[in-house]
Amino acid sequence: MINIESKRGIALDFIVYVIAVEDPVSSQGIHEFFLQKFEVQKSENVNIEKIKAKIDSLSPFFQFGIEKVVFSETINDLLSYYPEELSPQKIENSINFTADYFEYINGFLDINAVISNDESIDFFDMGSSIEENYNEEEIDNILTTINSLVTSNELYQQKKHQFESLPINQSEVNLASIIEHFENYFMLRIISPDVYISYYASLIFSLHKRASNFLTRFVRETNGVSESIVINNYFNSKHSHSKEYLDHQINENEKLLFQHSFEIPQLDGFFTKNSKSSVISLQMSLKNYFSILSASELLRNLDITGIDPYQYSELNAEHSLYGMKLKYLSFLRYENKIHSHEDKYLENSLDELMIEKSDFIEYLKSKNFDIGDIKIILNTLSENKYSSNGIKEIEFKNDIYFFRFCHFFYIFDYFQEIERKKFDTIASFERITKFNRDNKREAKQQYHKNFIDIDNPHGKHFPFTAKSTDTFLSEIEYSLGIDREKLKPIPKLKYY
Repeated sequence: MINIESKRGIALDFIVYVIAVEDPVSSQGIHEFFLQKFEVQKSENVNIEKIKAKIDSLSPFFQFGIEKVVFSETINDLLSYYPEELSPQKIENSINFTADYFEYINGFLDINAVISNDESIDFFDMGSSIEENYNEEEIDNILTTINSLVTSNELYQQKKHQFESLPINQSEVNLASIIEHFENYFMLRIISPDVYISYYASLIFSLHKRASNFLTRFVRETNGVSESIVINNYFNSKHSHSKEYLDHQINENEKLLFQHSFEIPQLDGFFTKNSKSSVISLQMSLKNYFSILSASELLRNLDITGIDPYQYSELNAEHSLYGMKLKYLSFLRYENKIHSHEDKYLENSLDELMIEKSDFIEYLKSKNFDIGDIKIILNTLSENKYSSNGIKEIEFKNDIYFFRFCHFFYIFDYFQEIERKKFDTIASFERITKFNRDNKREAKQQYHKNFIDIDNPHGKHFPFTAKSTDTFLSEIEYSLGIDREKLKPIPKLKYY
């Protein structure tokens, strides 16, 4: 085991973490330690080639480009109908099994060849950006290693023709991506500075792969039963969803969440537009589980206690779904809930802000945002000050999320086009960070770097890396209820 408080240890941990987050097409990859004894078996009930042929035969009746949507929805239908059969199944007599985590990941790369300088780095001396901890050559080695591990995977090689049409090599990780990934990685190290983040990232990754079909099935079953005529008639329900049924489900899943949250990490994320599918965030899931482990203090002083937490284990993946199930149930149960105790001061304060920012509001209206959308945008730019008035909110995990929000909601455009302002210094971003005079957010150098590279997909501070941007847009739709079709496109790219 390489010391986590060293340049090699951090690099090794970070490389595996990034690949787990990126979730490339892979089989038995460096991030799949907990899937060694699992694989998806060929199903007699599913014939992908027949499905493709059927859709192709119907394509003359489809609108242009709809075939991919129909195919995707068909696959989701199958995953929901056969959740167990189409999930990774345990193989009793798996070969080449490795029980030790470090023996497993070290079998994929020689970290000594990636980072030649193995100086120690105390966590409290560690910088939050990758550039503060590694020089340009080392960063390039880390990036090259990540992409080599992704593209050399056997399954990836079989499927690589599917990625050739994607812009700017979206199938590979670029420099802008790992800069963002390192900031997220560092935030997790703050919670648990003494442990290998990648071990738990691999664990949660495996739970997601094994349990995601069951979550989709749960959503569909819940939608079905909540519309039961028998149940709604029995309770004389006037709601579109049975209140009593949802209350029962919430109660049952709360008990299970309390019971299993310590032993089994809970998957966390959000549901996509119209709640048709879920997006699991490895970052959110890790943050939750590390907060539990940190508070328990079971993993402190590992170098003294000699405890080795990095062993292979097989957890019940379905027990990792209770948090997400409760999110969905609560959404159905309380989606139309009106805040009955609105703070009149905040209500008046929002009205005053809308008068003060009347030019801004008219500009947003010209971009086809309605008054409900505009209140959400104002609340977001006011650090969720007005959420108690029933206005939807979103929490920005890091600075890049805030920057993306400002692009997608035409904030930069308003100041450039209407107020004739430039964003050419760090201080120039204060007109946005201090949009509401009560805001505490500060202008950051990172905003300036991102703005410089906003039109350069190959720039190291390009703010729209494919996977994380798509996840961000899905979260906008889920948390704020604003369709991505209303938002400003990404400069020069239209891949979302």
